[in-house]
Amino acid sequence: MKVLLVFLFFIAFASKAEVNIGHVVGVSDGDTIKVLSLDNKPTTIRLDAIDAPEKNQDFGQVSKKHLSHLIFKKQVTYESLKIDRYGRTVAAVVGS
Repeated sequence: MKVLLVFLFFIAFASKAEVNIGHVVGVSDGDTIKVLSLDNKPTTIRLDAIDAPEKNQDFGQVSKKHLSHLIFKKQVTYESLKIDRYGRTVAAVVGS
C-alpha cells in the first residue's frame, strides 16, 4: 500500500493538474472522502482508480472502515483530475 501511495505522490507532482493540501474530515464510503483545504474550503473527493463497494453493499462498511483507518483526520495531498457527474472532485490522494 505504501508503494502505491508513493507512486501516486510522484504522479501528482509530475502532471499539470491542480495539486492541493487539506485534512480529511469525513469518509463517506471506501472511495469517497471529504477534505477541508488549508483555506477551510470543504471538497468531496472521489478517489481516482478506486472502485469500492457502497455502504449498503457487501463489505461496504468494511471498506469504509479501512479507508477511515488510513486517512481520517490526516493531512493529504491530492491532485484534482476532473469533476464527476455528481459534482465530486476525482483526485489522486496521497497521505502525509
